[in-house]
Amino acid sequence: MIAAARRPEAARSLTLVEPGCYQAAADHPEVAEALRANRAAYADLPDLTPEEWLRAAAGSTGMPEPGTGDRRLRAAATALRERVCWEAGLPLPALRAASFPKLIVSGTWKDAPGPYRERGGVPLMACARVTAERIGARHEQVPGSAHYPHVEAPERLNALLAALWSGA
Repeated sequence: MIAAARRPEAARSLTLVEPGCYQAAADHPEVAEALRANRAAYADLPDLTPEEWLRAAAGSTGMPEPGTGDRRLRAAATALRERVCWEAGLPLPALRAASFPKLIVSGTWKDAPGPYRERGGVPLMACARVTAERIGARHEQVPGSAHYPHVEAPERLNALLAALWSGA
């Protein structure tokens, strides 16, 4: 989002899949509550190994413990060093003014475990809706998916992308 806003002439389209851009919708009640909970959780977080972080992240949402293969552990180690996505400041007016087509894709979270849906899905779905309104994007929800529509329903996501690009 930041790169596209900085150089809109270099972007042909923008697609966000399950964006965790909480700052774009921080005034929405469900997103504001998620921000508060995330900040409190991270403030109390001890130093964790990537494996401990993966277990804690899954356990806090009621999800089964993920595998800890080399790729997943490398990704977790990288995530532990990055700024969290919900704190990124976003240039919404620049994105709204950009002439390229914009699409935000989210899951419906219908079949996700209760705590995962409530703590993750509800604020992420609100983020997607509000961000789409604020940047002038189309918002599409992919039935049968939660946080990973690109994995859980790739054919649906590919169809959305093809439609976006053919109209760009």
